[in-house]
Amino acid sequence: MGSQKYLKGDIVEILPEFQDAGDGDYQWIVLDDEEKGRVSISATNSTLSITPIHVVQTDWICHKNRSIDLMGDAAMDTRPKLKR
Repeated sequence: MGSQKYLKGDIVEILPEFQDAGDGDYQWIVLDDEEKGRVSISATNSTLSITPIHVVQTDWICHKNRSIDLMGDAAMDTRPKLKR
């Protein structure tokens, strides 16, 4: 795990050794701040009507870009907003 924590909105890559077929085709975003060495991620460019959420260990991913504003640019996140 890197020295920087993963925060909501961070753009990450799944490391090659932990990827399933096709994972490299997606842009992954962290949905919640890191907790206990795990984060929830989802693909921002998925064509599925319900975008899957994956809980991954932080040593399976690395930062790609630091973050985007989840509530901002709609072009960056076309998924429906989750109600909490």
